[in-house]
Amino acid sequence: MELYTAVYNYCTSGDISPPPIQKREGYNQRWGVNRAGHSFYSHLTWYFSDHLKKLQGENGDALLRVYVKEWDRYITGAKYLSRVCNLVDRQWVKVENKETAQAKKLDARGFHTIYNLALVQWKLHGLPSAQGQTHRLTSAFLQQLEDGRRDGVVDFGLLKQVTTSLLAVGMDDQPIISNSGEVVHGNLLAVYTQHIESPFIAACKQLYALELEGFTRTGNLSGYLRHLEARVREEEDRIDRCMYVATKNTLIEDFVYDGHARTVWYSFQNLLNFDEDEDLRRMYNLLQHKAGGLQALQEKFEEHVKQSGLDSVERFSDRQGGMHADAFVRAILDVHTRNSGLVEKCFQDDIEFTTRLDKACQYFVNENAAATTSSKIPPQLLAQHADALLRKGGLLTGSREFDQALDGVMTVLRYINDKDVFQTFYTNSLCRRLLHGSSTSEEVEASMIAKLREACSLDYSSKLMRMVTEVAVSKELTDDFRRSMGQHSGNESLIDFSIVVMGMNMWPLTVHPSGFEIPKEILWTYERFSRFYGQRHQGRKLNWLWGQSKNELRTNFLNKPYILNCSSYQMVVLVHYNDSETLSFDELFEATNIHKDILIQVVHGLVKGKLLIQETDERFSINLGFTSKNIKVNLHVPIKTTAQAESMAILKSIDDDRRYTIQASVVRVLKARKTMPSQILIKEVKEQLSGRFTPRQTDLDSAMAVLIEKEYIDSATVDGQDMLVYLA
Repeated sequence: MELYTAVYNYCTSGDISPPPIQKREGYNQRWGVNRAGHSFYSHLTWYFSDHLKKLQGENGDALLRVYVKEWDRYITGAKYLSRVCNLVDRQWVKVENKETAQAKKLDARGFHTIYNLALVQWKLHGLPSAQGQTHRLTSAFLQQLEDGRRDGVVDFGLLKQVTTSLLAVGMDDQPIISNSGEVVHGNLLAVYTQHIESPFIAACKQLYALELEGFTRTGNLSGYLRHLEARVREEEDRIDRCMYVATKNTLIEDFVYDGHARTVWYSFQNLLNFDEDEDLRRMYNLLQHKAGGLQALQEKFEEHVKQSGLDSVERFSDRQGGMHADAFVRAILDVHTRNSGLVEKCFQDDIEFTTRLDKACQYFVNENAAATTSSKIPPQLLAQHADALLRKGGLLTGSREFDQALDGVMTVLRYINDKDVFQTFYTNSLCRRLLHGSSTSEEVEASMIAKLREACSLDYSSKLMRMVTEVAVSKELTDDFRRSMGQHSGNESLIDFSIVVMGMNMWPLTVHPSGFEIPKEILWTYERFSRFYGQRHQGRKLNWLWGQSKNELRTNFLNKPYILNCSSYQMVVLVHYNDSETLSFDELFEATNIHKDILIQVVHGLVKGKLLIQETDERFSINLGFTSKNIKVNLHVPIKTTAQAESMAILKSIDDDRRYTIQASVVRVLKARKTMPSQILIKEVKEQLSGRFTPRQTDLDSAMAVLIEKEYIDSATVDGQDMLVYLA
């Protein structure tokens, strides 16, 4: 308290003698400064500089110990003095800095607090005394580390105290004052960097250059990376124990990156080619802390995935450039699984590597050997693969493998550009599975639809789920019809019958005008169900899709009974042979009323299946000597013209849907903006449609031309720029 009072009395005294530092340094007195406070500050500055004597006559460990001892004594005294002189900090330093800020001079210099003043004086006088002309302190610090590399004995506590002292004295000699009067510190690490960090990094470079050169000369890349990683870990451990933590980043940037990055980059492709996962992980760990250090690796990785994908798909294609659906998906998943595992295991799920992987996969999934003729082929192949998985007796039977296979379908779908093509073909294949009872189970179909909900729209998945639901409802309807018929007598004409009633807008089916004369064998059941359904749902009209129906006929004219699986057209032809063993083509045409083009294919199919014998060009007889190894004989061969027409209709519907979707998107965007430059409009439309398909420029131009013709929009030129205007 007495010392505090003495400082107070000195600062408030009117008799102030010139400070010694004023005489020694020729200090020019500042105008408007409190003379007592300034005099005390100047005296204190001179005292610190005079107190710090040279630390000479010591080297090595002895110097480090003397330095740390003197630093501890000095910093303890500085803290004590700061408390005693608190009045100067509050009443003079703060006021002086505020007046300096009010002057609004560029880079205005002010005054440190008493404690910081002591630190600055240590930097100006104490540290140079310890370093001398030969940098004795730095040499002793590095020698301690070198001794530790040899025999493992290092006094890390001593070195840590040296580091602490250099970090503490990093402020400017005279601080810059901000507009608010606060002290703005510059690079607080400058002293530490100059005396410890930079010499340490240079010593590491020199020490390990010869070691690593031997690995480079012999081409031992794995040994090179292992040795480099081990050395970096050792030095990082030393940094953690006796230096500032940011030095680890500097070590990576200056020692690893600048000194060895080129060698690492050149070897990256070989490591990818030969699946050297551990070396890839080491490479990533060494370069990840350097800003931009991984960019070259990321670019090489993307190109590697692209080429691997293209090569993989090409290997699975046949000589004619065709591709089996299962082979196509397997080729893609092999590459994706391998490289996604690399990203997870070696690159720590790095977001940039993940992005590069996705870009590369999207490229080779859509631009590969299978897509040379049309960009619609990859989504068609994926839909075929999904259909093969979901059919009874499909590719996989194990629950776990089956789920993984479905997840694989979703993985590939994520990279497909023309998702609308996949959706259309998948809807048609689902329709066939449900109608023909070839689906694995309704639960599996529902599970797949739930997965599709995440990749496609909610409307699309809801439509698929409605199809599954209608099949389940139809089963209940069939059971109700059978119970209703069981209550009537004289129902010997009732056949084993099941039906699927579908909503016209839910299913991808069209009613073909080509039908036939319903034979008497099924006429009674046909009429009874029509009346039954009409009574339940008044106002609804049933359109019978005979082309989608399947039939089973039991033979009674052969030595062994057979069950014939056939289409409705084949069934109509065969039942007419109950009345006659031989019929001419004209008689079949008159009796069945089937279109001649279809009837020709049906009859020839039955001849090929050996159920009919062609006696002449126009006459066909039932084969009474028919035999087969199987009890169940499948005669159901799709009508070629019908299959071709269906495929062409699907592709045409896709093109039509795209045309209307593009037009709707153009109108939607332009309606919100009213007026837009054409190029910006095209860009926004492409972004909106990117989730379904990638529109071609010709399709966009055609859509806008149609909309202009229909007067929904109009074109105009404003200030020399092409604009589109919303009209409707």
